[in-house]
Amino acid sequence: MAGPRVSTAFDEHRHIVNAIANRDEELAEMLMRRHILYSKNNIEKKLNHG
Repeated sequence: MAGPRVSTAFDEHRHIVNAIANRDEELAEMLMRRHILYSKNNIEKKLNHG
């Protein structure tokens, strides 16, 4: 995996881990769902456009 998504995904992971460490389960869930959606959209974009 390369490109700007790598840096963005790393930041998303960091925010998710911080939410978990702070025991903020609602924030962690929201961040994880958003991360999965962004990742899914990125994969679909790559599959459709090479």
